[in-house]
Amino acid sequence: MIASTRRWLAGILPSLTIAVLALWWPPMAMLLAAKAGMVDDPGFPGVLDPSTLASLIELMFLTAGAFLLTRNARHGWMLLAWSRAAALLRLAWAAFVLSRLNGIAATLHERIVWDSVAMLVISGGLLVYVRSEFLAKDARVEARAS
Repeated sequence: MIASTRRWLAGILPSLTIAVLALWWPPMAMLLAAKAGMVDDPGFPGVLDPSTLASLIELMFLTAGAFLLTRNARHGWMLLAWSRAAALLRLAWAAFVLSRLNGIAATLHERIVWDSVAMLVISGGLLVYVRSEFLAKDARVEARAS
């Protein structure tokens, strides 16, 4: 049962990643277009803002990882893991900014902080859980090639 669940999750992970990208790239594209002067800028943060930069790096890792999951599972998985590291940096920056504005106690009571921590733990746990499937997938491909 556990192996079949792991296989199923590994099978739908590329689709889940693409769904996340489909929801997340349009707002990032609008921000980039606004900063490039292609559309009116309603006051977006700058591209070099640490939170925006971490989000852009995370999106790039996710995009490349989703592309590679079907071709080289090990490298695709690694890029998805790096996207979680970028998400951790974004969360750390947001918590730092909130704690400077509101104090650490008030920041630790913010629901958005705990929601972000929960999603990071869940997505990281999912990646660790399906890791063996992606390593085995690469081993099967290499065995067929030789």
